[in-house]
Amino acid sequence: SEGVHVVEFVAGWCRKCKTLNGKMEYFAVEHPEVTFDKIDVNMVPQDFIKSQNVTKMPTVKIFVSGKSVYEKVGFETVREILDELSFRLKQS
Repeated sequence: SEGVHVVEFVAGWCRKCKTLNGKMEYFAVEHPEVTFDKIDVNMVPQDFIKSQNVTKMPTVKIFVSGKSVYEKVGFETVREILDELSFRLKQS
């Protein structure tokens, strides 16, 4: 698909995933041109998760025009992810 797309891969049992709650949603409100999705890895077929090479949570991926351009596995803050997203938006 065209445009910039952010996908969060999370799990209910993941503590660090809970730190993402609300932060990406806030950014989504500020940037309606970006598509955001949150995927609970326990709620979708594992073949899909494997096809995305997701092995640890949280994993955040940024896609531009359907192509994966950034991946962050685990994190201490969302600042790095948001900085990368801002960079990708300037590039697209």
